[in-house]
Amino acid sequence: MDILESSAKIILKVIKFLIVDPLQKIEGYLIDLRREIRKELRSNVSRWVAACIICALLVGYLTHLYSNSYENNISNIQYFLSSISQGLAAFFALAFTISIFGAQTMGIFTALDKVMDKWTKRYIILFSVGIIFPIWQLITGIYSINLLSFLEKIGTNLPLLQLKIGIHSINLSSIGNIDLLALDLTLAVFCVLGIIPFTIKINRIAKYEGGISKLYSEAKDAIYSGKDVVSSDNISRLGELGRSALKEALPDEVMDITTCIRNLANLSIENNLEKSTIKAIIELESLGLLAMDRKTNIGYYAVPWPVMHHYIGLPEYPIAWNITNGFRELCVGSIDKNSDESNVCVSCEILFNIGYMYIQKIRTTFLKTISHDLRMVLPNQLSLIEGDWSNQESPTLAQMLLEIAEKSTENREPLFCWDDIKGFYYQKKDLDKINKFFKEHTRMLYTVYNMEMADDGKTLILNRGDSSINYNFELNEEKKQVLLIRRSYSINAFGKEHKSEPECVKVLPIYYKDRKKYIYTFKYGKTFERSLIYLWIIGAYIMKNYPDWVTEKIVSQIKHSKNSDIRSIFESEYIRKETSFFTLANDKRRDKFEDITDYIKPFQDFYFGFEEYLQHKRD
Repeated sequence: MDILESSAKIILKVIKFLIVDPLQKIEGYLIDLRREIRKELRSNVSRWVAACIICALLVGYLTHLYSNSYENNISNIQYFLSSISQGLAAFFALAFTISIFGAQTMGIFTALDKVMDKWTKRYIILFSVGIIFPIWQLITGIYSINLLSFLEKIGTNLPLLQLKIGIHSINLSSIGNIDLLALDLTLAVFCVLGIIPFTIKINRIAKYEGGISKLYSEAKDAIYSGKDVVSSDNISRLGELGRSALKEALPDEVMDITTCIRNLANLSIENNLEKSTIKAIIELESLGLLAMDRKTNIGYYAVPWPVMHHYIGLPEYPIAWNITNGFRELCVGSIDKNSDESNVCVSCEILFNIGYMYIQKIRTTFLKTISHDLRMVLPNQLSLIEGDWSNQESPTLAQMLLEIAEKSTENREPLFCWDDIKGFYYQKKDLDKINKFFKEHTRMLYTVYNMEMADDGKTLILNRGDSSINYNFELNEEKKQVLLIRRSYSINAFGKEHKSEPECVKVLPIYYKDRKKYIYTFKYGKTFERSLIYLWIIGAYIMKNYPDWVTEKIVSQIKHSKNSDIRSIFESEYIRKETSFFTLANDKRRDKFEDITDYIKPFQDFYFGFEEYLQHKRD
């Protein structure tokens, strides 16, 4: 019954193949085959194996060409066969020693199972054939086989084996003899040269499968024991392994290493180990920048696509997502542990840089990997912009930045109470807080000597004595925020006073408590502002390169944020000016964002006119 069921399934598959889009299935098979070939060609081991096969065939062919020079010298042939067997036996011992040594260096119970995989077993079988076959020839004295005679002995009907070409017939006797000595040497050369890729493979298994797990476990134990230096050293070695895996085009190993470093970073934050945390940030950044470089090509990951049950190859997507999500966890975890802002801000910037590099890289490479029909279904590509359709819960780059922005607003610090400022009255503790705020949260040096409330009750004037620049806090209760405004003036040669346009240099939130208005700042204010700037840049990039529905998606995410601080400060003129300043701050950044600078303003217009856009779209 089982046989009939299996046969029915096979017949059904054949019928489906022959009837339901056979050409498309053949095309898909050829695409997958080409992808597999490219994957193998990127492997250093595969290239060495191919080189060994070519060398062995070349030596065998040359041996066959000069077979007449030694076929009558029996003693030389016997010495030749004996030498091959002994030499291969010695090399076999060497290969077996390499396997055992590689297994020992891994230090795990299943090490020998990992070393003795199917390829190692096949290599050992080839060695065994190469050793035993020459000995069999020495015993039997058979150094070549005539194909015609051999076929007659086994009772094969010769007329059926004749090759017909037109009216002519080529008899098998013209084929000649099969030179077994050339076959011996071909096999021997391949086994000897095969030591090179075999050693590389054993080294790779010991280095990655053994090294990664060993370094990770040691680093984790060191973190739990509070040994900051030991854990940071092991994280550094994991980073070295990761860079080596990237050079050898091993995406799975890179994924394992980045996951290990990501987990160790989270553990370091939980256990307040500063050096380990910083080292994890450095190594993750190094791996991310190298992996996202446009010159790096480590192959494609098969990600399931729901349309037509097709698998799409995504270049470096899992690695990009793993690293950026690792920095998201670093930011969130550091804020939860009330860590220093420098690590949080740096992690947020690295997250953005790596994500931005990836979405630029994938646009130029992704569409080449899928069929034309599927390309018509797919609007642009799957990435950190549109998300992974095989895993709807995986956050996009914009969602990661939004989460960091929301988290950055949780740790608030009151700056002063607006309702306690009356006339020229001030408290020294308020001035101290404001001066500390200027020092830590703005780009200018300013010391407040006194402050006064303007007659309108909506402006707080900060005085610095004889300075030509004053700063005002201007209340905007409608948006629940206060603006720090810079006002500067100068006297020209004619003694006339010239005032420049006021400029907003900071936006702070307002909170109501005990029927009073309190002005707050955020401990992670720099991270908060940077994450909003990055969101404007990502929006401009989407506006330029993606369909409208993708732009709608990111705008909707921001506008539906439950955190009012994010919306009000994101929409402030100050952040918009900071975004333009950020993209033009230096030559390196200017080159990086040159292609989207002209799209920042159109995206801002689209954002503020979003409701009108949706209404027009519905109509």
